[in-house]
Amino acid sequence: MRLLPPNGALTHDEAIGMARELITWPLLDGFRGRPKADVNALADAIVAFSRMTSQLGERLIEAEANPVFVLPEGQGVRAADGVVAYSGVCTHTGCDVTDWFGDTLHFKCPCHESEFDPGDGARVVGGPAPLPLAALPLKLVDGALVVASPFQGRVGFQALDPFSAAPPL
Repeated sequence: MRLLPPNGALTHDEAIGMARELITWPLLDGFRGRPKADVNALADAIVAFSRMTSQLGERLIEAEANPVFVLPEGQGVRAADGVVAYSGVCTHTGCDVTDWFGDTLHFKCPCHESEFDPGDGARVVGGPAPLPLAALPLKLVDGALVVASPFQGRVGFQALDPFSAAPPL
C-alpha cells in the first residue's frame, strides 16, 4: 500500500515507477513474447484515481479499483467495478442491442441472438457477433458523469477481412 503525497499530486512518472515495482510487471512488459500492456493508460488511471481521492479528502471513507484490467498497448485499461458505457450497436450486422437479461446480467441483440457480458468488457458470450461491444470511457467531473475519451474498440458492424488472421480493431 502507498499513501498519496501530501498535496495529492501523483505524477505520471511516479505511477509508472509504482507499476514497475509490481511482481506482475514482467506480464505488463511483454513477458515471454506476450504483447506489451498499455502501461501509459495504467499510469494515467493511477494518477486520475489519486487526484479523485485527493479532491474528495475526508469525504472519502474507502476507495478501491480492483481488479484493473490492463489491455494491450494502445487499448487502455478497465476497472471491473467501475462505471462504463458500451455501444448499443451489435458488431454482427449493426442491429440495436436492446435486450437485458437480469438473470445472466447480459445484453442481447434480438436480431441474431448475439449476447454480450458487460461485466467482462462486453465480451461475446453467445451468437454470431465477431467482436465485443465498444466501450465508452467515462469519468466524474464536478460530480457529473462525462465522456473521458472516444470509444475503445470498433463501434457497430463493419465487414471483416475474410483473409485476416484476426479481426481488425
